[in-house]
Amino acid sequence: MKLDHIGIVFKSLSRGRSYFNKNYGFKPLTSPKNEKAHGVKVQFLDIGYGTSGPVIEIIAPSNKESKINNFLKNNGERVHHLAYYIDKLEIEIKRLQKTGMILISDIVLGSGHKKSRTIWLMGKNRELVELIEKKKNVKFKNRLT
Repeated sequence: MKLDHIGIVFKSLSRGRSYFNKNYGFKPLTSPKNEKAHGVKVQFLDIGYGTSGPVIEIIAPSNKESKINNFLKNNGERVHHLAYYIDKLEIEIKRLQKTGMILISDIVLGSGHKKSRTIWLMGKNRELVELIEKKKNVKFKNRLT
């Protein structure tokens, strides 16, 4: 498993961009994307590796029905999940389930990841993990939409 990104929830993408730019000098790698399936907007930021290493994904609700609104209400603006770039989705799902992780979603095509197959799991400590399956002929540095 290779760390792809750290997802951090903010009330708005502009708050997230401003926070990371002001405090760390992080710059956007992608334009904002609307993920209708999750009711969120996302944008990826360069943390010093460009597209060759992990990035920050800022996440904000796109509507009042977004599940991220409950997360914000209960937790505030903070880390939401860790995402990993993997070879075989089904193999990693089985491996992680053996450690006690549970599936909390179906497999969907991630709009921020060139429509790669993705799935969500939750660990014993209630940590959220997103798995992103590598697509053939898409290198790690080109994985973001």
